[in-house]
Amino acid sequence: DFSAAEVHRLLQAANVPMRAMILLGINCGFGNTDASRLEWSDIELTTKRGKAVGGWHNLPRSKTGVYRRAPLWKETVDALLQVKAMRAEMDRRQAPPPELANRVFITLKRMAYVHLSPVDGTRGGRSVDSVRLEFARLMRDCGLTPRRKKGEPRRPACRGFYALRHT
Repeated sequence: DFSAAEVHRLLQAANVPMRAMILLGINCGFGNTDASRLEWSDIELTTKRGKAVGGWHNLPRSKTGVYRRAPLWKETVDALLQVKAMRAEMDRRQAPPPELANRVFITLKRMAYVHLSPVDGTRGGRSVDSVRLEFARLMRDCGLTPRRKKGEPRRPACRGFYALRHT
């Protein structure tokens, strides 16, 4: 679905969390919900003298619950270590909600990347997929999706984050 050149362009333009998510999508076949649900306890990072050398993820498939384990590339481990450092700084300023404390990725608003929006203060609203939204913005910024002309109707995206698992 994506060429190597397109993936490299996305990686260069992505922020720290999105770069790690893209690498997990390509490296491990992660979809949007997989990236959002990933917890630090699902990852075994291998480092030597503070440098990434590899690792594994042990996250069951969210759609089916089927166990899966995949080796992590050095680049993926590097990106995850950058996310960990960034999260430590974010958490120092404001603690995340307890249910998200072990999540690898949370938004700046301290929410899960894929969640249900509250309705009248209760859970059960519409699904909010910030992975999809941020990836669509990144695709536009990289010139990988055509810009819509004023007055032109919206077209469904032909490629999104989930397509990385098929690349």
